[in-house]
Amino acid sequence: QTSSWDPEHVGLDVAFNPGQRTRIKLSLNPDFSDVPMDRAQDDYNSKNPPYYDENRFFFTEDIDAFGLDYDVLNTRNIVQPRLAFKATGNTKALNWGALGAFDKEIRDGVDLINPGDYFQALAINPNWRRFQMYNGVVSRVNKGYYNHVYSGSLKWEYLPHFYVTSVLGLSIRNSEAEELAEPQQGYKIGFGLRADPGDFDLSMGYMRRSRDLTHDAGYLYEKDHEYVGGNISWSKGYAENKIRYASFSAWAYGYHSDLSLDPYYAYESGFTSNLNLASRFNFLANGTLARVPDLTNGLHDVYNGILGCTWARLSKFRIYAGYMYGNNLVYLLSDTYPQHRVNINAWANPLKNLTLSLAGSWNLYGY
Repeated sequence: QTSSWDPEHVGLDVAFNPGQRTRIKLSLNPDFSDVPMDRAQDDYNSKNPPYYDENRFFFTEDIDAFGLDYDVLNTRNIVQPRLAFKATGNTKALNWGALGAFDKEIRDGVDLINPGDYFQALAINPNWRRFQMYNGVVSRVNKGYYNHVYSGSLKWEYLPHFYVTSVLGLSIRNSEAEELAEPQQGYKIGFGLRADPGDFDLSMGYMRRSRDLTHDAGYLYEKDHEYVGGNISWSKGYAENKIRYASFSAWAYGYHSDLSLDPYYAYESGFTSNLNLASRFNFLANGTLARVPDLTNGLHDVYNGILGCTWARLSKFRIYAGYMYGNNLVYLLSDTYPQHRVNINAWANPLKNLTLSLAGSWNLYGY
């Protein structure tokens, strides 16, 4: 049990029943001044805004107990809470979690920067020997506004190494400021099959998201579409041969997007392979082929291929060299252009507590 107090901030952290790992956290006007800085991103050529991981310990601690993806609940949307609480726990057959936060309203003169919403997440996730289930309800509410989301999934091993999975999501949203004629109601539904006998792993599945599916407490960019696809992978280790390890995987997905507007088809496919030799050379090859939309839903064919090799002949020194060639979509220009890239990375551990690394890249763009 720990607690803290100062004129601005109050914190309480209580843990009990160690066998069941139950923890309760309460924070009034929490201080996040010691939060590490976000890792800089320079991926300018992206269809959606960049995504940053949560790095505030109050929210990251035990967050896995909720079993919610970031598209449903992303606590970065809680900008500056004036009061926040969290309780999590688990037993042999159950994980559960409860989280709530009253965000501050932030204004710059008459401009509203942050609306000061209340966030809440409740999750109950039973876990039996061959059956796992995730159930979460996430809400974001304010005066004249609400968004409630249910997110559920299950995984059942009906035979050894054979699994059935399913996903169900429901949302309802209303906002007086937007003068909606009626509350928006959306859904997502999906199912899949998976088998991992021996050295193989095979899976296939289907997913559909409606146009009015809304996750205001998370980051959901892609909806109003359906897709079907699958993947196959193989890996094997060898004890006393020239080959230590080998693996191969391939996948393919087809998308039917803008279902309620002007539907179009897109796809993505690819493979990756790896070969680790006893001579401490590790070779890899990756390739992708896809048809993707630009910002106005114009379709473009893109592809990439990578060849690389890592050498780790010395126990405390490794070096990697790789070459990539592709034809990629530049969203700002609404067209595809060739690209060449060479990467060289090196790592060394000269001392027990010292690691040195050197990375370099050369790029040639066709625009």
